[in-house]
Formats: sequence, C-alpha cells, structure tokens
Amino acid sequence: MRKLMIGFAAAAALVAAAPATAATRNVSIFGSAFSPKSVTVTEGDTVVWTNKDNDIHQVLGDKGEFVSAILKTNQSYSFTFKAAGTYNYHDELHPTATCASTRGPPTTSPSRWTPTS
Repeated sequence: MRKLMIGFAAAAALVAAAPATAATRNVSIFGSAFSPKSVTVTEGDTVVWTNKDNDIHQVLGDKGEFVSAILKTNQSYSFTFKAAGTYNYHDELHPTATCASTRGPPTTSPSRWTPTS
C-alpha cells in the first residue's frame, strides 16, 4: 500500500509541474489596423488573425518567419510562437497598414506582444 501511495504522489507531482496549457489569441484586421493593440503570449500560444474587412489582406512576418495566404473577408490565418524573439509583421497588400511587433516567449517568463502604430 505504501508503494502505491508513493507512486500516486509522484504522479500527482508530475501533473502539477506540467506547463500551462497554450492559449489562442485573436487579432482582427480591418481598415489599416490590427486589433487588439496588445496581446501577451507565452511559449506555444497561437495567434489567429481574422480579416474583418471587405478588402483582402495578407499577414507577413518582416523576416519571412510566417506568411498567410491572401485572406478574404472572414478568413483566418494562425501561427504558433515557439521561439523567443521579436517578430515584426505587416499587411503585405496594404503597405501603409499598421505594423506590429510580437515578443516571442522567453524560456523563463511570459512575454508581451505589442503591435505598434
């Protein structure tokens, strides 16, 4: 019985130490802007961009880290952030559109993703 309790306690400790569940962050594209203006992401989180405009849009990482297909109204594109760093992106089809900067997940603490105007 004692071995069973020790095994149960060890299993419970492993479950408690498991990383937090990844989250999905939603960003809308309309006009020449991304909304919301600030999102916090941690390792494994996914950002989903959805075109809420009547015009077409395309999300592109400035260094080619990610690129969406051309998004028609109500179409979405998602990207999961797996590495630490800063990721700038823009709307490839609308050069004057608001650019954004994403702070990738560091190994020790949550990071902040803050699009800029």
